[in-house]
Amino acid sequence: MRPARRGWSQPAAKSDVDDVHDVRREPLPSYRKTLQADYGAELETADFAGGGAEAAERMNRWVDRHTEGMIPQIVDSNEPLDPETLAVLLNTVYFKGGWQDEFDPARTEQAAFAMDGGERLDVAMMQRGGSYPHLRTERFEAVRLPYGLKGGYRLLLVLPARGLGVDDLLPDLERYEEWQDELQAKAGSVALPRFKAAVRSVLNEPLRQLGMRQAFAPGADFGGMLEGSPDLQLSLVLQQVVLEVNEKGTEAAAATLMAEGGAAPPSDPFEFRADRPFFLAIEDGVSGAWLFLGRIGRPADGA
Repeated sequence: MRPARRGWSQPAAKSDVDDVHDVRREPLPSYRKTLQADYGAELETADFAGGGAEAAERMNRWVDRHTEGMIPQIVDSNEPLDPETLAVLLNTVYFKGGWQDEFDPARTEQAAFAMDGGERLDVAMMQRGGSYPHLRTERFEAVRLPYGLKGGYRLLLVLPARGLGVDDLLPDLERYEEWQDELQAKAGSVALPRFKAAVRSVLNEPLRQLGMRQAFAPGADFGGMLEGSPDLQLSLVLQQVVLEVNEKGTEAAAATLMAEGGAAPPSDPFEFRADRPFFLAIEDGVSGAWLFLGRIGRPADGA
Protein backbone atom coordinates (compact mmCIF):
# COMPACT_ATOMS: atom_id res chain seq x y z
CA MET A 1 0.00 0.00 0.00
CA ARG A 2 0.99 3.57 -0.48
CA PRO A 3 -0.10 6.58 1.49
CA ALA A 4 -2.85 8.96 0.38
CA ARG A 5 -3.79 8.42 -3.26
CA ARG A 6 -2.26 5.02 -3.89
CA GLY A 7 -1.62 1.59 -2.40
CA TRP A 8 -1.44 -2.16 -2.97
CA SER A 9 -3.35 -4.78 -1.02
CA GLN A 10 -5.42 -7.94 -1.39
CA PRO A 11 -7.91 -9.51 1.01
CA ALA A 12 -6.39 -12.60 2.56
CA ALA A 13 -8.01 -15.96 1.89
CA LYS A 14 -7.71 -19.31 3.68
CA SER A 15 -4.73 -20.39 1.66
CA ASP A 16 -1.08 -19.45 1.57
CA VAL A 17 -0.73 -15.79 2.45
CA ASP A 18 2.25 -13.53 2.74
CA ASP A 19 2.25 -9.97 4.05
CA VAL A 20 5.28 -7.85 3.16
CA HIS A 21 5.58 -4.54 5.02
CA ASP A 22 7.94 -1.68 4.32
CA VAL A 23 10.49 -1.01 7.04
CA ARG A 24 9.10 2.52 7.44
CA ARG A 25 5.85 1.25 8.99
CA GLU A 26 5.27 -1.48 11.54
CA PRO A 27 2.07 -3.56 11.47
CA LEU A 28 -0.19 -3.11 14.45
CA PRO A 29 0.12 -5.97 17.00
CA SER A 30 -3.61 -6.77 16.58
CA TYR A 31 -3.21 -7.01 12.79
CA ARG A 32 -0.11 -9.19 13.12
CA LYS A 33 -2.00 -11.50 15.52
CA THR A 34 -4.98 -11.78 13.16
CA LEU A 35 -2.76 -12.64 10.18
CA GLN A 36 -0.86 -15.33 12.03
CA ALA A 37 -3.69 -16.83 14.12
CA ASP A 38 -6.57 -16.76 11.60
CA TYR A 39 -4.77 -17.10 8.27
CA GLY A 40 -1.42 -18.70 9.07
CA ALA A 41 0.20 -15.89 7.13
CA GLU A 42 3.90 -15.23 6.90
CA LEU A 43 4.84 -11.70 7.87
CA GLU A 44 8.00 -10.08 6.56
CA THR A 45 9.58 -6.63 6.31
CA ALA A 46 11.20 -5.23 3.19
CA ASP A 47 12.68 -2.01 1.87
CA PHE A 48 10.66 -0.73 -1.09
CA ALA A 49 12.89 2.31 -1.58
CA GLY A 50 14.91 2.56 -4.76
CA GLY A 51 12.54 0.37 -6.76
CA GLY A 52 12.38 -2.54 -4.33
CA ALA A 53 14.08 -5.02 -6.71
CA GLU A 54 15.15 -7.25 -3.81
CA ALA A 55 11.61 -7.18 -2.36
CA ALA A 56 10.18 -8.10 -5.78
CA GLU A 57 12.55 -11.05 -6.05
CA ARG A 58 11.55 -12.25 -2.58
CA MET A 59 7.86 -12.03 -3.46
CA ASN A 60 8.42 -13.93 -6.70
CA ARG A 61 10.32 -16.68 -4.90
CA TRP A 62 7.47 -16.97 -2.37
CA VAL A 63 4.81 -17.26 -5.10
CA ASP A 64 6.94 -19.73 -7.08
CA ARG A 65 7.36 -21.93 -4.01
CA HIS A 66 3.68 -21.89 -2.98
CA THR A 67 2.41 -22.68 -6.51
CA GLU A 68 4.87 -25.55 -7.07
CA GLY A 69 6.61 -23.58 -9.82
CA MET A 70 3.46 -23.01 -11.91
CA ILE A 71 3.69 -19.25 -11.35
CA PRO A 72 7.37 -18.30 -11.12
CA GLN A 73 6.73 -14.55 -11.11
CA ILE A 74 3.92 -12.27 -9.95
CA VAL A 75 5.78 -8.95 -10.20
CA ASP A 76 8.38 -7.89 -12.75
CA SER A 77 11.65 -7.40 -10.89
CA ASN A 78 12.84 -5.16 -13.74
CA GLU A 79 9.99 -2.70 -13.15
CA PRO A 80 10.56 -0.70 -9.97
CA LEU A 81 7.95 -0.60 -7.23
CA ASP A 82 6.62 2.80 -6.31
CA PRO A 83 8.89 4.10 -3.55
CA GLU A 84 5.78 5.11 -1.59
CA THR A 85 4.60 1.49 -1.37
CA LEU A 86 3.99 0.59 2.27
CA ALA A 87 2.56 -2.94 2.11
CA VAL A 88 1.99 -5.79 -0.32
CA LEU A 89 -0.32 -8.70 0.52
CA LEU A 90 0.09 -11.90 -1.50
CA ASN A 91 -2.31 -14.84 -1.66
CA THR A 92 -1.87 -18.13 -3.53
CA VAL A 93 -4.19 -21.06 -4.21
CA TYR A 94 -2.79 -24.34 -5.56
CA PHE A 95 -4.73 -27.42 -6.75
CA LYS A 96 -3.48 -30.68 -8.22
CA GLY A 97 -5.97 -33.47 -8.87
CA GLY A 98 -5.61 -36.78 -10.69
CA TRP A 99 -8.68 -38.06 -12.51
CA GLN A 100 -10.67 -40.80 -10.82
CA ASP A 101 -10.46 -42.48 -14.25
CA GLU A 102 -7.57 -41.26 -16.37
CA PHE A 103 -7.84 -40.59 -20.07
CA ASP A 104 -5.93 -43.15 -22.14
CA PRO A 105 -3.20 -41.24 -24.04
CA ALA A 106 -3.52 -43.79 -26.87
CA ARG A 107 -7.03 -42.44 -27.54
CA THR A 108 -5.91 -38.79 -27.72
CA GLU A 109 -6.07 -37.57 -31.30
CA GLN A 110 -5.85 -34.35 -33.25
CA ALA A 111 -9.24 -32.77 -33.83
CA ALA A 112 -10.69 -29.40 -34.85
CA PHE A 113 -11.74 -26.86 -32.24
CA ALA A 114 -14.06 -24.13 -33.59
CA MET A 115 -13.21 -20.82 -31.95
CA ASP A 116 -15.46 -17.78 -31.79
CA GLY A 117 -15.40 -16.04 -35.15
CA GLY A 118 -15.20 -19.26 -37.17
CA GLU A 119 -11.46 -19.93 -37.03
CA ARG A 120 -10.55 -23.59 -36.48
CA LEU A 121 -7.65 -24.81 -34.40
CA ASP A 122 -6.15 -28.30 -34.31
CA VAL A 123 -6.04 -29.53 -30.71
CA ALA A 124 -5.08 -32.73 -28.90
CA MET A 125 -8.53 -34.12 -28.02
CA MET A 126 -8.60 -36.54 -25.08
CA GLN A 127 -11.41 -39.13 -25.04
CA ARG A 128 -12.89 -41.58 -22.57
CA GLY A 129 -16.14 -43.36 -21.75
CA GLY A 130 -17.87 -44.02 -18.44
CA SER A 131 -20.78 -43.06 -16.25
CA TYR A 132 -20.80 -39.40 -15.23
CA PRO A 133 -23.31 -36.84 -13.92
CA HIS A 134 -24.72 -35.25 -17.08
CA LEU A 135 -27.42 -32.78 -18.14
CA ARG A 136 -28.57 -31.52 -21.54
CA THR A 137 -30.95 -28.59 -22.01
CA GLU A 138 -31.93 -26.45 -24.97
CA ARG A 139 -29.20 -23.97 -23.99
CA PHE A 140 -26.29 -26.07 -22.81
CA GLU A 141 -24.83 -29.47 -22.00
CA ALA A 142 -23.01 -30.12 -18.72
CA VAL A 143 -20.96 -32.98 -17.29
CA ARG A 144 -18.93 -33.55 -14.10
CA LEU A 145 -15.65 -35.47 -14.03
CA PRO A 146 -14.45 -36.56 -10.57
CA TYR A 147 -10.91 -36.33 -9.21
CA GLY A 148 -9.34 -38.89 -6.90
CA LEU A 149 -10.66 -42.16 -5.55
CA LYS A 150 -13.36 -40.52 -3.45
CA GLY A 151 -14.30 -37.77 -5.89
CA GLY A 152 -13.95 -35.04 -3.29
CA TYR A 153 -13.24 -32.56 -6.06
CA ARG A 154 -14.62 -32.52 -9.58
CA LEU A 155 -14.40 -30.67 -12.86
CA LEU A 156 -17.64 -29.16 -14.11
CA LEU A 157 -17.79 -28.62 -17.89
CA VAL A 158 -20.57 -26.59 -19.48
CA LEU A 159 -20.82 -26.47 -23.29
CA PRO A 160 -23.15 -23.92 -24.93
CA ALA A 161 -25.68 -25.20 -27.45
CA ARG A 162 -24.67 -24.50 -31.03
CA GLY A 163 -25.43 -20.91 -31.89
CA LEU A 164 -24.73 -19.71 -28.36
CA GLY A 165 -21.51 -18.60 -26.70
CA VAL A 166 -20.20 -18.91 -23.18
CA ASP A 167 -21.19 -15.31 -22.46
CA ASP A 168 -24.80 -16.19 -23.36
CA LEU A 169 -24.77 -18.74 -20.53
CA LEU A 170 -23.97 -16.28 -17.74
CA PRO A 171 -27.61 -16.22 -16.53
CA ASP A 172 -27.64 -20.05 -16.52
CA LEU A 173 -24.35 -20.23 -14.62
CA GLU A 174 -25.66 -17.76 -12.06
CA ARG A 175 -28.58 -20.18 -11.46
CA TYR A 176 -26.28 -23.19 -11.03
CA GLU A 177 -27.63 -23.98 -7.56
CA GLU A 178 -31.08 -24.37 -9.11
CA TRP A 179 -30.13 -26.93 -11.77
CA GLN A 180 -27.04 -28.70 -10.45
CA ASP A 181 -29.14 -31.49 -8.86
CA GLU A 182 -30.51 -32.28 -12.33
CA LEU A 183 -27.10 -33.69 -13.26
CA GLN A 184 -27.80 -37.44 -13.30
CA ALA A 185 -25.30 -40.28 -13.69
CA LYS A 186 -25.48 -41.60 -17.25
CA ALA A 187 -23.30 -43.70 -19.52
CA GLY A 188 -21.58 -41.75 -22.22
CA SER A 189 -18.34 -40.43 -23.65
CA VAL A 190 -16.36 -37.26 -23.04
CA ALA A 191 -13.98 -35.57 -25.46
CA LEU A 192 -11.95 -32.75 -23.95
CA PRO A 193 -9.00 -30.75 -25.32
CA ARG A 194 -5.67 -31.10 -23.57
CA PHE A 195 -4.60 -27.59 -22.69
CA LYS A 196 -2.65 -25.24 -20.50
CA ALA A 197 -4.02 -21.76 -19.91
CA ALA A 198 -2.39 -18.77 -18.23
CA VAL A 199 -4.19 -15.50 -17.55
CA ARG A 200 -2.90 -12.33 -15.93
CA SER A 201 -5.59 -9.80 -14.98
CA VAL A 202 -5.85 -6.44 -13.27
CA LEU A 203 -8.94 -6.67 -11.07
CA ASN A 204 -9.38 -3.01 -10.10
CA GLU A 205 -12.36 -2.29 -12.33
CA PRO A 206 -14.15 -5.64 -11.86
CA LEU A 207 -13.92 -5.14 -8.08
CA ARG A 208 -15.28 -1.59 -8.40
CA GLN A 209 -18.20 -2.91 -10.48
CA LEU A 210 -18.91 -5.47 -7.77
CA GLY A 211 -19.26 -2.63 -5.28
CA MET A 212 -15.76 -2.45 -3.81
CA ARG A 213 -15.32 1.26 -4.52
CA GLN A 214 -14.34 2.85 -1.25
CA ALA A 215 -11.14 0.80 -0.97
CA PHE A 216 -9.82 2.43 -4.15
CA ALA A 217 -10.78 5.99 -3.18
CA PRO A 218 -9.26 8.63 -0.88
CA GLY A 219 -10.55 8.13 2.62
CA ALA A 220 -10.43 4.32 2.51
CA ASP A 221 -10.04 3.00 6.04
CA PHE A 222 -7.03 0.68 6.43
CA GLY A 223 -6.05 2.18 9.78
CA GLY A 224 -6.19 -1.22 11.45
CA MET A 225 -3.13 -2.43 9.53
CA LEU A 226 -0.15 -0.19 10.18
CA GLU A 227 1.02 1.99 13.03
CA GLY A 228 0.31 5.67 12.65
CA SER A 229 -3.01 5.03 10.85
CA PRO A 230 -1.63 6.06 7.43
CA ASP A 231 -4.08 7.28 4.82
CA LEU A 232 -4.07 4.30 2.44
CA GLN A 233 -6.07 3.16 -0.56
CA LEU A 234 -5.77 0.35 -3.07
CA SER A 235 -4.16 1.16 -6.40
CA LEU A 236 -3.62 -2.30 -7.88
CA VAL A 237 -5.17 -5.75 -7.53
CA LEU A 238 -3.36 -8.17 -9.81
CA GLN A 239 -4.15 -11.85 -10.32
CA GLN A 240 -2.35 -14.52 -12.31
CA VAL A 241 -3.90 -17.94 -12.93
CA VAL A 242 -2.39 -21.04 -14.57
CA LEU A 243 -4.53 -24.11 -15.32
CA GLU A 244 -3.33 -27.32 -16.96
CA VAL A 245 -5.60 -30.22 -17.98
CA ASN A 246 -4.15 -33.44 -19.42
CA GLU A 247 -4.75 -37.20 -19.47
CA LYS A 248 -3.63 -37.66 -15.86
CA GLY A 249 -5.62 -34.85 -14.30
CA THR A 250 -5.62 -31.14 -13.57
CA GLU A 251 -3.08 -28.83 -12.02
CA ALA A 252 -4.01 -25.29 -11.21
CA ALA A 253 -2.55 -22.34 -9.38
CA ALA A 254 -3.59 -18.78 -8.73
CA ALA A 255 -1.67 -15.93 -7.20
CA THR A 256 -3.18 -12.61 -6.29
CA LEU A 257 -1.34 -9.45 -5.45
CA MET A 258 -3.08 -6.24 -4.10
CA ALA A 259 0.68 -4.15 -4.39
CA GLU A 260 -20.37 -39.13 -8.75
CA GLY A 261 -21.26 -42.33 -9.24
CA GLY A 262 -24.41 -44.31 -9.10
CA ALA A 263 -27.34 -45.18 -11.32
CA ALA A 264 -27.78 -47.88 -13.90
CA PRO A 265 -26.75 -46.64 -17.34
CA PRO A 266 -29.56 -45.48 -19.62
CA SER A 267 -30.19 -46.95 -23.05
CA ASP A 268 -29.34 -43.66 -24.73
CA PRO A 269 -25.71 -42.75 -23.92
CA PHE A 270 -24.61 -39.13 -24.18
CA GLU A 271 -21.69 -37.78 -26.17
CA PHE A 272 -20.09 -34.68 -24.69
CA ARG A 273 -17.59 -33.14 -27.08
CA ALA A 274 -15.90 -29.88 -26.12
CA ASP A 275 -14.94 -28.83 -29.64
CA ARG A 276 -15.87 -25.17 -29.22
CA PRO A 277 -15.52 -22.59 -26.40
CA PHE A 278 -16.75 -23.91 -23.06
CA PHE A 279 -16.97 -23.02 -19.38
CA LEU A 280 -15.22 -24.97 -16.65
CA ALA A 281 -15.04 -24.91 -12.87
CA ILE A 282 -13.10 -26.97 -10.36
CA GLU A 283 -15.52 -27.46 -7.49
CA ASP A 284 -15.42 -28.79 -3.96
CA GLY A 285 -17.61 -31.92 -3.81
CA VAL A 286 -18.74 -31.14 -0.26
CA SER A 287 -19.45 -27.43 -0.22
CA GLY A 288 -20.01 -27.04 -3.97
CA ALA A 289 -17.72 -24.00 -3.95
CA TRP A 290 -15.95 -23.18 -7.20
CA LEU A 291 -12.20 -23.05 -6.55
CA PHE A 292 -11.23 -22.13 -10.10
CA LEU A 293 -13.51 -21.13 -12.97
CA GLY A 294 -13.10 -19.77 -16.45
CA ARG A 295 -13.80 -19.89 -20.14
CA ILE A 296 -11.62 -21.84 -22.56
CA GLY A 297 -11.82 -20.17 -25.95
CA ARG A 298 -8.48 -21.12 -27.49
CA PRO A 299 -6.90 -24.28 -26.04
CA ALA A 300 -3.11 -24.29 -26.04
CA ASP A 301 -1.55 -27.72 -25.63
CA GLY A 302 0.41 -27.95 -22.40
CA ALA A 303 2.18 -31.19 -23.35
